[in-house]
Amino acid sequence: MTFSRRIIRSCGIVVVGCALFGGAGAVTASNASAARLVRSTPPLTPVADPHDPLLLSAIRALEAERDLLAQQPPAGQAMPIGLRGQIRTADDRGAQLLEQLRRAGYRVSQPVEVALGPLPRPNADGRPVLPGPDVYRYAIEDLATATRPGDGGTSTSTNMTKVLVAVVLVSALLAVAALVVLVGVLVGRRRHDAGLAQLAHSDSLTGLANRRRLDEDLHACRRNRRVPVAVMMVDVDNFKVINDTHGHAAGDRILQAIGTLLAREVRSKDVVYRYGGEEFCVLLPGSNVEEAMRVAERIRRSTAELTVPVSGNVTVSVGVAIGVAAEVMRTLGEADAALFDAKRGGRNRVYLASGDESPVREGLPVGG
Repeated sequence: MTFSRRIIRSCGIVVVGCALFGGAGAVTASNASAARLVRSTPPLTPVADPHDPLLLSAIRALEAERDLLAQQPPAGQAMPIGLRGQIRTADDRGAQLLEQLRRAGYRVSQPVEVALGPLPRPNADGRPVLPGPDVYRYAIEDLATATRPGDGGTSTSTNMTKVLVAVVLVSALLAVAALVVLVGVLVGRRRHDAGLAQLAHSDSLTGLANRRRLDEDLHACRRNRRVPVAVMMVDVDNFKVINDTHGHAAGDRILQAIGTLLAREVRSKDVVYRYGGEEFCVLLPGSNVEEAMRVAERIRRSTAELTVPVSGNVTVSVGVAIGVAAEVMRTLGEADAALFDAKRGGRNRVYLASGDESPVREGLPVGG
């Protein structure tokens, strides 16, 4: 009978212990599972104020509860009434602190919720368990690094955001600087290329368009097909004599003066070229016979009135031909032939070539 009473008493103690803590055997078997469960969520965000009294109180409560649970007797032994009361007090205090943390706006991690929640706690499979040491360690770590939304402190994530923003801004500034440099290089290159193109199509002495430019313009002109075009060939009279008498420097000054005069006397849409040596060419797009002869005579008269230092008065002979753009090369040949006949006819005159390749006849001077 005595032996039976002892057995019953022992069983009663075990039942009471299991009722209070959910079964000590279940606790031991489920600690590892609980530890895996509570670490399935990330810890709280980094701390803004590690000295927050609420956080410190929660940490101290967890440490006290952890130490009290560590003092519980092995399974099958009765728990001292004093220890049981301390654990219940710590458990109630933990539940209060958990609610205060939530009201204060803290993001509570799963380890903190499990460690501060009421005892015993259900495991993932529904069995009651007591939090193991790892759970309390994770919870204390999370509380030590906790922050609430809107804190004025600088968190790691905020720092990272600022670093990323700074990196983006610096990258953008570098990109803009590189773009500015690139645009400057391209603009400089385009200006350089434009300058080279200008040199390639300009006569260095007179500044007029050169023979290369004339060849390109003649080729482009032919695409206009039936558009009328006049061609004028101008040659300085007795230029070899001027060079032999006054020197090549005087001859250069004459060519420059006549080049300036030609550019001034033609229409705005006409183009003047230095053809070679003392010879010039003028393209007059859309011009009829009367307009071409009027411009040619104006050039002849203005040149005759031109006085160049050292060499004195200078005259020019002019050959004019009229045609269509599609046959501009033929028109150029006719103007050159008319110039030859103007030279042979006595110089200082304008000759117009006939359109049917008949002998060149002298054009009557037209007042400008």
